[in-house]
Amino acid sequence: MIYYFSYPSRYCVITSNLTKCTKLLNSNIYRRSRPVNCFYVCINYIHLRHLIEVMISSKLKRFFYAKKIRKVLKNKPLLDIESLDKIGFITDAESFKNNDEFLNLHKQLEHKKADLKIVVCGSGIDLDRLQVEVLDPKEVTFSGEFKSAGIQNFIQEHYDFIICYFSENNLLGSLLAAEAYGRVKIGNKPDDYGIYDVEINSGNKEEFLEEVIKYYRIFKKKN
Repeated sequence: MIYYFSYPSRYCVITSNLTKCTKLLNSNIYRRSRPVNCFYVCINYIHLRHLIEVMISSKLKRFFYAKKIRKVLKNKPLLDIESLDKIGFITDAESFKNNDEFLNLHKQLEHKKADLKIVVCGSGIDLDRLQVEVLDPKEVTFSGEFKSAGIQNFIQEHYDFIICYFSENNLLGSLLAAEAYGRVKIGNKPDDYGIYDVEINSGNKEEFLEEVIKYYRIFKKKN
């Protein structure tokens, strides 16, 4: 398969067949076009098709994930139970690089280490030694179902607080936060779906955690 398209001051050929490309280089087209800087590109059509499929798939997934978030938030019942002293924390791999602040959050909130459950969103990361769950995009179905047993357990737990911090918009993290059961949900901006009860306007981890601790103490006094 060969594609021709014009390019400013150049003549460009894209072909999935290297042999055809070689023939074209020796053809009259090449000899005639050489004075105007003829430019040839040989590309594997299968790879190009795969790239297009991935792009389309990614957009469709975002559509279905966003749709599910809205559906979950619309139908999710309020959690009206006594204090459980459990905290769920959801973040992304980029934010978790220097993780001491997050791993020691239970101390600042005066909780036991076992009371804090952490989920890190990302792929190709190994955090088993830190005893945190990893939300790998590959472990989420097209319709937004979580396949990982660890993530399913996280969703089934009931928490006093769900805390979310992302370095950038994280659709899977938002989906998990929407699905998880928490009496109070706190997260940093932007909250595109209205998931959080408290939205903190800070992109700095230290400032964010200071605000989390402040609101945590306020809510604990009220309850």
